Amino acid sequence: MKFLLIHSDRMEYRVTKPIKNIAEEAGSGSDSMEDCLVVFCTVEKNDMKFKD
Repeated sequence: MKFLLIHSDRMEYRVTKPIKNIAEEAGSGSDSMEDCLVVFCTVEKNDMKFKD
């Protein structure tokens, strides 16, 4: 598992297509925030060895 943490002055995103059964329902199609922590996370196949 890897994390990328970015402290950002401003962040914007736009939903381009829904992803079913993986992520929560998106409210509006886009949003923005200021002075935030942006976290990207990846889970790789080998991480399943360490599953509780």
